[in-house]
Amino acid sequence: NQQPQWAWRSILEPHYVSTVGGDSSVVAFARDENLCAQLWSADHGYPGDPVYLEFHKKAPVSALRYWRVTDRKLTLGAKKLYPPEIAQNRARLHAYHFANLVEQTLRHYSHSGRQGTLTCCFDAELFGHWWFEGIHFLQALFQELSRKEGVRVCTSTQAIKNSPPDKVVWIPECSWGEESDHRVWLNDKTLWIWNAIHIAEERYHTLQAKLKNHAMTEGDQLQTLVQQLRWNFLLLQASDWPFVIHNNSATDYGHQRFSVHLQRFERLFSVIEKRLLGVPLSEREELQVREAEMHEPLPKI
Repeated sequence: NQQPQWAWRSILEPHYVSTVGGDSSVVAFARDENLCAQLWSADHGYPGDPVYLEFHKKAPVSALRYWRVTDRKLTLGAKKLYPPEIAQNRARLHAYHFANLVEQTLRHYSHSGRQGTLTCCFDAELFGHWWFEGIHFLQALFQELSRKEGVRVCTSTQAIKNSPPDKVVWIPECSWGEESDHRVWLNDKTLWIWNAIHIAEERYHTLQAKLKNHAMTEGDQLQTLVQQLRWNFLLLQASDWPFVIHNNSATDYGHQRFSVHLQRFERLFSVIEKRLLGVPLSEREELQVREAEMHEPLPKI
């Protein structure tokens, strides 16, 4: 069945996004669900190929993986040994297949007389982690795409310059989680997390108001402390913690990571308030600051 032109446009062209339908400077790219399924689908995606490395089976002593997927319906004990060279060749074949799908999709859209932008979004950990051969797939994919006429890999900024949005759309509230709403992250198991985050958020904004009247110089200890606080505040809000708690996949880990970031946030907040008042830090507080810097170093941008 041929899709109407508006359906193709909603997927293959960037659009301005506004919750009220007015002017906007926010641009959104819709992902192509059919192409994404080639990598995401547990039943039909490339990572489930029988020759690829089985992520879930490890040797008891070395914790290394020596087995292939074989068949997703088999128990881990029935898995066959992993063939590295065959798996890498299979990744190249899958890259060739995917590049052809990209080319066909864009060529078909070009019949509308407009330039299409095809977007596929994936978690970085898929490549080389859950899907061990994913890095070989990516390398081969970019090589294949470079040979395709009419296909050019680019950043979102470049895509907007090449094909500026000319429509404003309204996107309903949703998520990538179960049932496309927020139940995975906000539920009876995780409500305590959000209560703590909202309290931390109020404290953070209160501190920001105080900092407006306080000059900070580059390399100042106060500036470093504030940056460290912001970094831990960001880590505190990571969606991974409620996600693993909800799924019972690593509940203790989720509780631990959230609690550690919350504790560091509170300690750093207290230290910054003392510095603003000109009160010297105690030896214990100095150690707490160094502990935060050591375990959660600021990202280098």
